[in-house]
Amino acid sequence: MNLSYSGKVGQKIAFSAITSNFATDTLIFNWNFGDGNSTTTDTPSVTYTYNATGTFTLILSVQGGDKSASTSTTVEIKE
Repeated sequence: MNLSYSGKVGQKIAFSAITSNFATDTLIFNWNFGDGNSTTTDTPSVTYTYNATGTFTLILSVQGGDKSASTSTTVEIKE
């Protein structure tokens, strides 16, 4: 993921992950957006819309086979 993201309230933000450390084709991506909402996908990208201003910590956890990894980044949302 990028070091940080920014956007405006109501604007869709696209997040993506690089998954070269996994030798399996079946990966699960758990996206925690830091505002009380989360989603699970089977693709390394997702879009999300924040409905409030603030600085949020996005946490991505990836699971595949017997491996797992997680990372976090900052998202700053302005009016």
